[in-house]
Amino acid sequence: MEISQKTICYLNILLATNFFLACMDEFEDTPIFRHKLKASAKKFRDMLVNQTEEDMNKVWDIKDQNITMYNLMEHQENVLRAIAVMRPEECGVILEMINRYKLAPEGIKSWLGIRIIEQEEAV
Repeated sequence: MEISQKTICYLNILLATNFFLACMDEFEDTPIFRHKLKASAKKFRDMLVNQTEEDMNKVWDIKDQNITMYNLMEHQENVLRAIAVMRPEECGVILEMINRYKLAPEGIKSWLGIRIIEQEEAV
């Protein structure tokens, strides 16, 4: 089944929203989180939850063995956290790696020894 780019983009938005909400929970206890920022962040958080909650619940209900919301979130969170602590100039290297992967994904996966099992193979 081919998934559209819009669907992938929206799934990434849902995953990023979940990551953002988790980070906000961690950030709330810091001195930087002043009253004005706190009010704006709470309003933004409420808006995100309100707009994505129904679809987020649908994604959590996916029962595919290979693609679970937890796995998707964990992968995205690990990537975002790794990039967040990099120096800005290093992010350019990661972008170049992503661009090369997009040009030849099978070659890069083979070079790295990565094999992704498709759902039909897993059954």
